[in-house]
Amino acid sequence: MINNTFVNVIGCGFAGMECALFLASLGIKVHIFDGGEGYKCSCKKCEDSKKLSFQEKLYNSLLKKELALLCSPLIKIDNYLERQDYRGCKAGEIMTMALEKVKNNKNIDYFNISISELNPKEINIIASGSSSDKGMYQLLLKKFGSMKCVDYKNIEPILSNVNTSKFYCKEGDNYILPLSYQEYIDFINHIVKAINSHLLKGNFKLKDHTIEDLVCQNKDALKNYAMMPVYIENFEKPYAAVKIKKEGNLYKLCDFGSKLEYFSQEEIFRSLPGFEDAILERAADQIDCVQIKPKYIINDFCQSQFEENLFFAGSILGIGGYEKCIASGHFVARQVFRYLNGFDFVKFPSNSLIGNINNKILGKNSLKFDEKIKEYDIMKGQRLDEQDIIDKIFENSSGNLARFKEEYFYGKHF
Repeated sequence: MINNTFVNVIGCGFAGMECALFLASLGIKVHIFDGGEGYKCSCKKCEDSKKLSFQEKLYNSLLKKELALLCSPLIKIDNYLERQDYRGCKAGEIMTMALEKVKNNKNIDYFNISISELNPKEINIIASGSSSDKGMYQLLLKKFGSMKCVDYKNIEPILSNVNTSKFYCKEGDNYILPLSYQEYIDFINHIVKAINSHLLKGNFKLKDHTIEDLVCQNKDALKNYAMMPVYIENFEKPYAAVKIKKEGNLYKLCDFGSKLEYFSQEEIFRSLPGFEDAILERAADQIDCVQIKPKYIINDFCQSQFEENLFFAGSILGIGGYEKCIASGHFVARQVFRYLNGFDFVKFPSNSLIGNINNKILGKNSLKFDEKIKEYDIMKGQRLDEQDIIDKIFENSSGNLARFKEEYFYGKHF
């Protein structure tokens, strides 16, 4: 017998509080469990994030406009802070104000405790974030096994000033840089040189699955993990390959994590063909975290493939940025509301960003955002300011999203 008188939300981050507040606004009783250490933010990292492409900034701005149209509780706070011209750490202030609303909401019971077991007869939303404690990690291991859960996250390096003449376009903004045996060995040797330099300084420890750890295992460990050779049509299969994601004018090297110093990393990545004069905009890193591998665990609606009463939201799914975590929480809250009322799950309009959040999470083909960027390039010639451009692009999805909002409660979705 399923207990559908309330919903458990495990985690009090952006996704968890969005879930709790939105469900509570619909009259659903919510138990929210906050076992974390509170929101952590480094102002320097906030400043560094501004180096990312206009594409990412545009994406987040459009996503916030969509969430505002859908009545997101946390985006309402975000918009309030913008109107007040708030100058501090906005993400931290959103968390502070949202937590106060959670604690004062008559439909929400707040518990400041960690969760290491779940009642399968209750509806549970795990939104505990990537900084979940070891109890949650052990719970996920028990449920899904070590092949579907991870306790670390590689922060991938981002570079600019790259010569792309040797890249091969795989799909959309995804590229492949093929490497010969000698080019791969040269890359390995640069990593070995950096490791030796760090060891001489002392206090350097290898972290699992970083590029330096893999190189120390054996010659081909890095190739078999992050640089698997791929078939390129009409070309001989390379010895190794670098997977590259284009983000505006920047290039992210996929699956690379490292704890080496910035200048060592820049020298290593400059040994790759096409990166000789590259500038390392964001160094690779690795952080301790708790995440699941979504495509093996959840369906298109963030519901567990194995337990129908279990849902996931936020950075535990591997997404980053408070806008995307809020969008994930909002998406899941709407699905849980329908689940509670015995209605079928529904997808959001395909031409909206929030409608493609799960495609992105599950590694499926997502909305071709570069089409909107092309529109932006055209608009630049019209001498429009940034906000005008965002508003104009938003017009493309707002109509369908507004109709969806009405139909969600009163139309065909019931």
